[in-house]
Formats: sequence, C-alpha cells, structure tokens
Amino acid sequence: MISLLGKTPFNGKNYNEILAQNRASNISFEGTDYLKLPLPGKIIKFILLTTILTLINKFILFYLFLAYDLLKKMLDNDPKTRIPAKKAL
Repeated sequence: MISLLGKTPFNGKNYNEILAQNRASNISFEGTDYLKLPLPGKIIKFILLTTILTLINKFILFYLFLAYDLLKKMLDNDPKTRIPAKKAL
C-alpha cells in the first residue's frame, strides 16, 4: 500500500501511533489518494493485505505454541521425562 500511494494505510501522528494501528489492524482506506486507485486494484490490495495479516497471525500463533510446548517440556518436574538441554537447543 505504501509503494502504491506513498503513505501508510494506518492513521497516526507518529511512529508509535502508526505501529499501534498496525498491530490492531486498524486500516484506513479514507482519503483522496486512496480514491484514485481503480476499484479492481482496491479489491486486490485489500485481499492481499488481509491475507498477509492472516498469515502473519498464524505464523505468530504457531511459534507461540512451539515456545509454550518447549517451556512445558523444559519445566517438567520429572527428570526422566524432562527434555534434555541438548535436545532443547
């Protein structure tokens, strides 16, 4: 979107506000610059953006699950079933 319009689709006065809008997926398609895009381009860009955000969320959730699983194995009370340090690395 930035390469298409030269600006971010997230409203914000500074970097932290824009980053917060990005994390919350609060996308703004308002403004005259956005209206200059042809409708099929808008649809394709919207689908692409939502697909990318969905993939990022799945990626994050997958690695959070792996991290949780590893921690659970490392913190097992039973030394016989606890994952060895070498295997954890």
